[in-house]
Amino acid sequence: MKKSPEEIVMPPLVAKAERAMKEAVSKAIAEHWRAGRPVHIWRDEQVVALYPDGTTRPSKEAFLTPDVFTPNFNAALGLRPGDEPGTLLLDPRPEHQVAPDVVHFAILTTLAEISAASAVGAPVVPATVTVHLLSRARLAPLVGKGRLLRKGKRLAVAEGEVTQDGQLVAKATVQFAVLS
Repeated sequence: MKKSPEEIVMPPLVAKAERAMKEAVSKAIAEHWRAGRPVHIWRDEQVVALYPDGTTRPSKEAFLTPDVFTPNFNAALGLRPGDEPGTLLLDPRPEHQVAPDVVHFAILTTLAEISAASAVGAPVVPATVTVHLLSRARLAPLVGKGRLLRKGKRLAVAEGEVTQDGQLVAKATVQFAVLS
């Protein structure tokens, strides 16, 4: 005989973990909405962006595509479209350093990954990222450029290169899940 949800008694640790998770999710949603950012949820068999005003739109529209640079984490980081098609620019700031005049690898990885994503030509999210740090990046302008290696219906593979003063400083190979 199957028990109703009211009859199921969870162990105290499970109940405590569930309460903590619900509290953390509530705080994350509140932070997003205070900042005016959407929360991505599952609705009607798809992921949608739920905005603080209650409106929704398909989540794939909120991701970076080659011709749209959405105001989000990437913009907050300082990424902006370059003069040449398919390039992104970043002027590293002091908070991007891991040591004096050394840009943190996460900044370089993000620039390489977003550059690779822009080369796919469809809304994507990264599934795996392999990054090679080739030389020290300083607090000087960085340029990211992506190149599509292979694209299927569900997966795409692209490379993103980051250069500084014409020298290659990082290279990433990224496997993406294609959202469209």
